[in-house]
Amino acid sequence: MPVHPTAKVHPGAVLHQTADVGPETIIGDGVRLGPGAKVGKGARLRNQAHVAGGAQIGPGADVSAFYVGRKAHVGDHTRLEAGTGIGDNTRVRKNVHFEQGSRVGQNAEVGDDCHLGRRTWVKAAAKLAANVGTGRDVRIAPGVEIGADARLADEVHIAPNCKVGERTSIGENARIGIDGGVGIVPPATVGDDCAIGDGVRMNGGVGVGDRCNVDSNTSLGPEPSSNPERRSAPDAGSSRTR
Repeated sequence: MPVHPTAKVHPGAVLHQTADVGPETIIGDGVRLGPGAKVGKGARLRNQAHVAGGAQIGPGADVSAFYVGRKAHVGDHTRLEAGTGIGDNTRVRKNVHFEQGSRVGQNAEVGDDCHLGRRTWVKAAAKLAANVGTGRDVRIAPGVEIGADARLADEVHIAPNCKVGERTSIGENARIGIDGGVGIVPPATVGDDCAIGDGVRMNGGVGVGDRCNVDSNTSLGPEPSSNPERRSAPDAGSSRTR
């Protein structure tokens, strides 16, 4: 497919002959576009970004990523700063911002209006709903699901296959799970420097204060009424303070 006549392509860029470059795009020095890659209207690719075969860059996107994987999708007006990366078959929706060094693994999904802080890593098959925000150095393990409007402060770590409900707030340096399986029903609050064990169930409206540990397989707060097995919430003494 031809490069649109209004596109500006640096002589140092390498474009596969089947790449599709839309109108009013800017392709910088060292940028590489693989077979069948598509760049939408008004997008900017710079900083030697590599867009692999079959990937799509939406209109108005600003991409400095070192790698956009095969058949990945970058939504409209999304900004990927230097040192960022997206795995194969991953979908990053519109108006998303990746700060420097943040990365998302393969087969993952990042919803509209999300903001990933510096060096945040979202691993394979994780799913972030709309408007999720993270601080710096956050680690989100494979298979994690995070609901809309959740906030994760600096250096939060979430173990594999945990589910974090919408509007949940997690404080700095909190650890959610060890091997995984934590469920947090919205909205809930986890303080700074907390450790939440595997298999914990936090039901809506529960708050865990700073520097608390919650033992594995604990249930906090009233169970939803639809659950026939209701477990009472433990008292404050069941959480150990460091």
